Amino acid sequence: MRKEGDLLSSATVKRIKLYPSYESKEFVEFSKLVQRRLEQTRLIDSLDESLSTCIENGAEFFVELVLHDGSEIKHGEELILGIAKDFREKHQDIQVSGVVRAHWFVKSIAYQGSCRDESGLLKSSDCFRAELESGKARQGVEVEVTPNAFDQIACSLGVGDNFVEQVISKLLEHDLRKGGESFWHPIRHPKRFLNDVAVRAMIYEIKSGR
Repeated sequence: MRKEGDLLSSATVKRIKLYPSYESKEFVEFSKLVQRRLEQTRLIDSLDESLSTCIENGAEFFVELVLHDGSEIKHGEELILGIAKDFREKHQDIQVSGVVRAHWFVKSIAYQGSCRDESGLLKSSDCFRAELESGKARQGVEVEVTPNAFDQIACSLGVGDNFVEQVISKLLEHDLRKGGESFWHPIRHPKRFLNDVAVRAMIYEIKSGR
């Protein structure tokens, strides 16, 4: 007989969201496998169940895991690779893919100086360093700001690093919110670029309160 605590624990387990297109038996099997592996590896503890999904698109199954702790990203990627391998052994006609991303927060932004190209030569753009945080994970990223971007910020918001940093922060937050296959992985790609086109889009978001 199961104890009351066990029943409560099982009732409060996080569940990944399902988006079936045909509700095939293969997708049911696949989604159960994903849920089971998440629970077995305790990755479920870091999961944001409101944004994590299993999607069926014909013979293509897609998994997106969104975590509260960036230090678990590699763990999540290994989990999806293992699931894809095991599932394909039984269902060779099913294509499995996925992404793992985390909720990152901008903790600080600081001016670094003039940017340099791959040869070490100075460029006309300036670089800022941003520190990101996600659970136990910390990640530094470089943001290259073009002269035209500085001009656009000065005309629209004002002159000074505080205005530039405000736009950089908005850019990073905007890119970090992206999901699906268009998501930004700051660990693999720790560099962003801010030009006048991106500045106009970010200033619009700032002024509209987005």
